[in-house]
Amino acid sequence: MEKTFPPPASPSPSCVLITSRCYDRRMPAKVPWIPSVLPPGARPERCPSCGRMALIPWTLRRDNDTKVVLRTWVCTECQTLVERPEPE
Repeated sequence: MEKTFPPPASPSPSCVLITSRCYDRRMPAKVPWIPSVLPPGARPERCPSCGRMALIPWTLRRDNDTKVVLRTWVCTECQTLVERPEPE
């Protein structure tokens, strides 16, 4: 026995209006926030790209293949990202 379903209901005009205001199809994906100033108490290192003392530790992640913990360092001046293995 074949099941039949009713046709999908069209959205109400108010729903379409709200959705069109909340979502912009042309908007690019969000980019993670990267600091642009040195936080208080940070101990920066020299950036390999721009040479300034502005490279600070930022985020941690685990590599799926090797299971090594990597820390992402960010330069607050030139926004360069550097990944280094984190000692465990």
